[in-house]
Amino acid sequence: MIEILPIRLTASAAEPGFSILARNTAANASRTIKEFCAATGLNKALICAGDPEQLCALAKLTGSDPEHLQSNSPRQLDRKTSVINGNKLLTRSLRKADLSICPQCWLEQRETRGSQSYQLALNSAWLPRSVRTCIRHDVWLIELPYKDYTSCYDHLLRCKLTYGWLGSLATILKRQPSSNFERAVLGQILLNQPICPWLGEIQVDVLERWCLGLGLFLETGSGRLNDFDEHAQFQMIDAGYDVMKSGRNALHVAVDVALGKHGVRLGKTWLYNWAIPSHSPPERSVFRSQMKDMCDAQGDYCLYTVASAPPVSRTVDLQLRKLSRLTGRSVSWTRNVLMTDGYLPSSGIPAQRHVNSQFYFWRTHILRLHSSLKTKAAASRLGLGVKAFGSLVQDGILSPIKSQVYVKPRFDTADLDTLMARVQRHVHPNPACRSAEFASIPKACFEVSCATSTVINLLMDGHLKSAAWTHQGKGLAGIVIYPVELKSKLASFSKTGLTIEDLRDRLGLQYTQVKKLIARDLLLAFTGRKSSTGRRAVLVDPPDLAAFLDDFQTVRTAAARLGISENAVRAGISNGGIVRAPEGDGLPIYRAAVILTV
Repeated sequence: MIEILPIRLTASAAEPGFSILARNTAANASRTIKEFCAATGLNKALICAGDPEQLCALAKLTGSDPEHLQSNSPRQLDRKTSVINGNKLLTRSLRKADLSICPQCWLEQRETRGSQSYQLALNSAWLPRSVRTCIRHDVWLIELPYKDYTSCYDHLLRCKLTYGWLGSLATILKRQPSSNFERAVLGQILLNQPICPWLGEIQVDVLERWCLGLGLFLETGSGRLNDFDEHAQFQMIDAGYDVMKSGRNALHVAVDVALGKHGVRLGKTWLYNWAIPSHSPPERSVFRSQMKDMCDAQGDYCLYTVASAPPVSRTVDLQLRKLSRLTGRSVSWTRNVLMTDGYLPSSGIPAQRHVNSQFYFWRTHILRLHSSLKTKAAASRLGLGVKAFGSLVQDGILSPIKSQVYVKPRFDTADLDTLMARVQRHVHPNPACRSAEFASIPKACFEVSCATSTVINLLMDGHLKSAAWTHQGKGLAGIVIYPVELKSKLASFSKTGLTIEDLRDRLGLQYTQVKKLIARDLLLAFTGRKSSTGRRAVLVDPPDLAAFLDDFQTVRTAAARLGISENAVRAGISNGGIVRAPEGDGLPIYRAAVILTV
């Protein structure tokens, strides 16, 4: 392994690690970086990913400053994020296949260092995609020729891909003044100067997208980015940044003027949809809060200025009068309900200016309470007695309205009608059914000693096929069922057992391992009744578990049976060469007759 290079080039100012690696490769006549790394013991992939140990080894080999090399080399934290000089960026915001250089800088390097290509160095200021120009010379950065991903970080090899490319640098040089945003980006990345102090710690690439959307909104309202070329977007970013660097008040004023100018609401703009996406990327949290703040302060429904927006108290009074006319109740009753149940503060005026989104919840709550029934009236609507109705509430089939206005519970008529409809779907009308073998729900519950809620659950699940309506106008009192059928279904309905979670704790296995035992019929299971969410639980009878443990044991059950620790059982399995039961197909279960002898 080579420890001293014949020609050693040290890193220049702001040069990343993969650049000095490529330069030393070319200077020492190696054909590729991979070949050079194999001779020197370096790792190309880790250097390009900014690994500190590899960069220190590279610095030692080339006589460069390791701290300087690490600060100017992008270090990949994960598949999504990288960091350069202590500044976190999205990895896709750093150039790779589109690696670019300043032609004027390279022309100067050839004049001062010589005409050899290995004297041409990259600069970390050219790596962020947010920077499109060289702030030193005010020229566009130009992209290096590209072949494939294997040579994307070898800038000297890429220069040779197109014949005469290096010799044409002077002809492809194009002047472009650098923007305020680009200078601010490099100020934060290279000099650690906050790009927007009032926002706190933010990523420059995320701020670029916000400024681009803000500039688009200020210019066009609800325009689309695809309608503008790169030069126009370049100007929009600068316009958005000029507003952001002036502070929060300047941002709100600019947005307020744009809302009035374009006649749109914030929710229809590209900026809003970028700042408040459904998946909520964490790096956008600062801008998400800014957008929410603007929606509350400026209004998201064509309230163009704060001065022209109606007072909140006037808007609230208007909505209360509408609810009062809708329900026939007094305004004071409506206001008292909303204040008592927490929909309005004690002062009666919400703190936020924009309260339109709350009106739907107010209306729903008021209408539910207005049409609600007491317990006795609700039971009568279903055709049940108060005691039978209480079993429906206790079993969770019905729930009272959450309100502190009434002392006694109130029930929504819509919930009662929904329950009747669910039962009606599984009961066929038969007014002529007068057989002595059939009985009403209360009588059948008395005969088999079960709760009314149990019968209703069986009806809603469609288990009682013989149920029939004799008087549909009487609600549930008009249903007759066959008690013998009810008794036969009741045994399976009330049957309880051990859930997979219980078995996981008892057997010391993983959830998926317990399911595999059940799938291989080593552990017999049955399906319980539907829960309130419509799912059926997989259960195991305790006798079936005992039968399984007569034939097979796990480490945990064997330890409990022998009165020793689980580690002692594992040591006995290892020392005794005990293998897992072949019936388990790799699952950690053992023959009981074998493992209980350890």
